[in-house]
Amino acid sequence: MKIGVVLVLVAAILAAIFVSLPKEQRVGGVELLEDQSDVEDVMFDVLAFPLTEEELELFLGGADSVLDWAEDHPNEWVSAGESLEPLVAVRELKVWRREDLDADEFSLLLAKVLFTLELQADTNSVEGMKKELAEMEMDLRDTSIPAEHRELIREGYEQFEQLIGLAEKVGPVNRAVYLKHQDRVDALMLRFDAVGE
Repeated sequence: MKIGVVLVLVAAILAAIFVSLPKEQRVGGVELLEDQSDVEDVMFDVLAFPLTEEELELFLGGADSVLDWAEDHPNEWVSAGESLEPLVAVRELKVWRREDLDADEFSLLLAKVLFTLELQADTNSVEGMKKELAEMEMDLRDTSIPAEHRELIREGYEQFEQLIGLAEKVGPVNRAVYLKHQDRVDALMLRFDAVGE
């Protein structure tokens, strides 16, 4: 076999190997968004991945141009967020054709930042949730409350338990990363809040 043919075969094999490798995962939990139509469907699962310094830098590096686009196309941006399948709608926005950051990465990073901001805004939120959890527990035992209402309370109770667990697990890490970049994050979030107003 000639050396040229061997080199072509080796190149083809290497190309096939590298093409089939998964995209570099830059955002913890992003693979959980695959085949999802709404981040809410997997919110507790994806928020279990802490916000890292690298992720926040990625978010901050891409957010300005995403915001520029959103400010130029406020109706499209707001409609995507209000959609019954917001992740699908966000993926279809034209902004991702010109960004290094893709829709899933951005959506997940935005969710992590918003979760962190909620925890930061109320440093007593975990204690408040624990008190609410205790009240819900009493309601679950209260037989004077109709069974269908107790079932709704049980669902809320389980979600609160998960939320408290997340806040205790990733809250301190997320907070520390956020505080290093607080001014930049806060300025960006003010701009996001103003889109479509």
